[in-house]
Amino acid sequence: MAASGTDVSCQHTITLQDFTHFAVGPALFIIFILSLLEKRRNAKRCRCFGDRPGLLVPVNLLDGDEDRFAYAAAFGSTATSCLILFGGDYIPDNSPMWSQVFLAMMAVTEMGIDYYPFFACLAKKNSFVWSLIGLAYSILWFLVNLAHVFECVDASDWVFTGQPVVIQLPVLACLLYLVITFLIRVIVAILSTLRTMTESYTHNTDATFLIKDKLQAPHQLMKYHQAKHVTELLKGKHSSLPPILTSADCGSGLWNVLNVRQDPTFRYSPRITVTVTVAMLCLYEFGLLSFLTIEKALGSAKASLQNTTVSSSMATVFGPGMYNQMKLLLHVGQMSWYAAFGVSSVVIVNYIIRIFVSYKVQLKRLMRGDHSFIPKHCSVLPRSKIVAHSLMYSGSQIAYILWGYYVMILSIFTTSMLLAYLFILPLLGFVSSLLLEPFWTIIPTVLVSYTVYYLQVLVSKKALLQNEHFCNSTTNKVRRVLALDNRRIFHNVSYFLFFYHILLGLYTCLVRIGKGILLGVVFLGRIDRSGLVKGFEHWDTGYLSFVSFLQVELAHTHPVLVVFCQLLMNGVRDRRMARFSLSQDGLTGSPYKTFGDVELLSIESSYRVRTRWLKAYTLIRNPALRQSQVPSHEDWQLQHLKAQ
Repeated sequence: MAASGTDVSCQHTITLQDFTHFAVGPALFIIFILSLLEKRRNAKRCRCFGDRPGLLVPVNLLDGDEDRFAYAAAFGSTATSCLILFGGDYIPDNSPMWSQVFLAMMAVTEMGIDYYPFFACLAKKNSFVWSLIGLAYSILWFLVNLAHVFECVDASDWVFTGQPVVIQLPVLACLLYLVITFLIRVIVAILSTLRTMTESYTHNTDATFLIKDKLQAPHQLMKYHQAKHVTELLKGKHSSLPPILTSADCGSGLWNVLNVRQDPTFRYSPRITVTVTVAMLCLYEFGLLSFLTIEKALGSAKASLQNTTVSSSMATVFGPGMYNQMKLLLHVGQMSWYAAFGVSSVVIVNYIIRIFVSYKVQLKRLMRGDHSFIPKHCSVLPRSKIVAHSLMYSGSQIAYILWGYYVMILSIFTTSMLLAYLFILPLLGFVSSLLLEPFWTIIPTVLVSYTVYYLQVLVSKKALLQNEHFCNSTTNKVRRVLALDNRRIFHNVSYFLFFYHILLGLYTCLVRIGKGILLGVVFLGRIDRSGLVKGFEHWDTGYLSFVSFLQVELAHTHPVLVVFCQLLMNGVRDRRMARFSLSQDGLTGSPYKTFGDVELLSIESSYRVRTRWLKAYTLIRNPALRQSQVPSHEDWQLQHLKAQ
């Protein structure tokens, strides 16, 4: 496999691609076992088999910020498989063209099943059984990858000894991190179980105590950074919230944006974290494999030319001039490849960092109510389409980065070769000067174009504009008034330039096409900005997925919304505790029936019934509220009820 650095001269006992097929069976068995250990959330629909099996939740990429490094390592372990998908190594030889899309879907499904146990076991942090299963499964994958790497560490076809170790090092590190994480969880679970057993002998854990403990522990929605954000908002003008940065400020304050400690009111979501992690690992493997493959091919070509038999036969057949030109072509190609690889690698890594920054900048602008940067066509989409496009973001971002890296390398390499053979080498005399003819044809047009343009600027400044100025109240800068002077000169100049720019328009049109191609190639990997003109941004699927991802994140992680919901949940918790305490002491003055030794389900059911009754009573007494009520299958059909 190209993606994993498999050597054709080395026969592996088992390849990674064969192991991924084999791992489907154990993965499905583990998923089945874990689903039996998981209870269903909604037990009303079916109370059979003890509310089991339940639906597993592998990872919360929306608002879960716990164990982000563990989840990043789990996603990082999939980097090689993602690269196999990108390279198409899952398609068998001689397969029909029409079947390739179905084979691709099967490969993606197989990959999801293989890595599902990692995430499912990580979701249960304090469970001994889940952690033990995750430990065994991660050890299996780590040992197989380790054996696959070291089995052919010194093969003859490698560029250097230990090449597969260097290529697979990030994936091995991620798998080792998972092994250590699950091992620590197993130890913590054992110690926690022993502590619980010890406390059970020293404390009287009756049913009342257990119910009270459950009532005191509501689901925690609010995170520290969200509470900090709302706290600073409530300070008003004395707030210490950092200012909102724009795209122009990201370059100067890049480290301040990336440094989380500089802004305690914000935390990157798990989805953007794992997306950047997998993108960096895939870029590392893809770039290293590409560099070593091309370097090996160039070395083989140079060795062939330096061979005495090959060089003498080539000189005899084509002459000594062709032999020298072949050596020059290889040298220029090697230099162009180094330039393309180096520049593209630096640029694409910078883009990944800037995507990370752009996510924070734009999400904070949305949190403060600034939606001006989102195109109108993207913000008015149906909610179903917004959710659907948001689900595309992570995979699309990784694919765009890899394709952008590949296209950028190819473009810079082609440009370097053309520049060398059409300009540099003819000037140095290494190739025929006839190759300079296109250059001598284009350069006068460029010089005349820029000369006339700057001449127009000079004439407009000295003769066509009035010498009056004003101060801009927004920028506090003094600017010249846009008012014409010497209108007769203006009319003559505009008349002659009318015909001139018809001729020059051909050149400027080609320049515009070139700029569009250049910007499209350079910014292909960045889907945080649209590559299409204004008004057609919704045609850009990558940009639409990024914008939809931001809107879904805003709707579910806005600090004000989350803190408000947490306060409501705390209020419900406090009321339940107060009622439970009164029912235990027999001091309740409520007109509703209370119980002594009740169960938690009974308490929750009584509150649910009382709340629904109050809602029905309010709607019956206030008919105007029925029009704004959102219909639900559980609501009463109030239109058949009449107030008494």
